[in-house]
Amino acid sequence: MQKHVFGFMGRRVELWTHPEPDHTGRVIRHTGQFYETDVLMKCRERYWPGTAIIDAGANIGNHAVFFGAILNAPVYAFEPYKPNHDLLEMNIAANGLDGQVLATCCAIGAVDGTGSLQPGPSSNPGTTVVSFGAGPVPVRSLDSLAIPGRIGLLKVDVEGAESAVLMGATALIQTWRPDIVVEAGTTAAFAAVATILAGLGYVPQGRFADTPTYLFVAIDQPARMQAFLAGA
Repeated sequence: MQKHVFGFMGRRVELWTHPEPDHTGRVIRHTGQFYETDVLMKCRERYWPGTAIIDAGANIGNHAVFFGAILNAPVYAFEPYKPNHDLLEMNIAANGLDGQVLATCCAIGAVDGTGSLQPGPSSNPGTTVVSFGAGPVPVRSLDSLAIPGRIGLLKVDVEGAESAVLMGATALIQTWRPDIVVEAGTTAAFAAVATILAGLGYVPQGRFADTPTYLFVAIDQPARMQAFLAGA
């Protein structure tokens, strides 16, 4: 494992990554800051204080640590690949975020069930792919989890399973109208995500990161504000 320590917005941050030749670790070491900072700073710009953040496909916790340590948000982080999940838990503890960032070792999909994993290469274990159906990996839908409290942001980075995650979160999305940051690496993936979210009253508002990652926002922001205030 690699240990990285840096300062960010007045906060000491400690992140553990997979050993060389891990891509995420190399970027953090080279830049001396979080991975995908452009995505994270857009999340900071959009974040509503007092709301929770869901991190579906948390990997080692780079984003979850930012959400907890920099935004001071409660975070629900989900990562199915145990080597990634172990580092996620290590990074939560290293940054004093126990109890604030809650990590669960499971995949997120359209319905509750099981699945199997195809781990990514040693150069990028974050590209692990889940196949839904038979297998040893627990799969939960976000709606079935009934996550408490106001949800302000949903981040989805699940290597091709983003449509399944969104279909399993329609009640949550309709209730809270969170901003949604979702990776969609191909034109077809973007179209599938955009179709689902358009049906829920969302439009895209920007593209970020090397692997295309999109911000979608609810058209009806007054209704979102009313739900936020009603949940206070």
